[in-house]
Amino acid sequence: MAARLATERPDYLMQMSQLNPARLSTHVLETLRPFYFSDDVAPELLVEAASHLGAESPRALMDLSLRLHWQLPDRGGAPMMVLGAEGDRICSPEDVRATALHHGVEPIFVPGLAHMMMLERRWQKPARALADWLASL
Repeated sequence: MAARLATERPDYLMQMSQLNPARLSTHVLETLRPFYFSDDVAPELLVEAASHLGAESPRALMDLSLRLHWQLPDRGGAPMMVLGAEGDRICSPEDVRATALHHGVEPIFVPGLAHMMMLERRWQKPARALADWLASL
């Protein structure tokens, strides 16, 4: 994932590596917004969410760059749901499909949302998908 972002969107990784939440410029917010939120994000929510951003940890970037998770975890028979947003530019739909395939489940996609789907105006869509999945167990 990190390798894909470095190739396709080096501006995103550059902004994340130099992120200083105390000094968020309009340019930084505009660079990061399409990765985290849909076009429908409330401006005040974007500012609030940005105040909680921190630089990505080097370990997380390494994990996203390498395929370190080839061995399936022992879930003890627990069901698994893989939920993705169709407009997510960080965990792309291809990434979500690959994760679901790896775990032997079908992915569930929420249309019209991005990475921070739980903070969007239409947060009910992913919440409903989760509730429906839980009800089907």
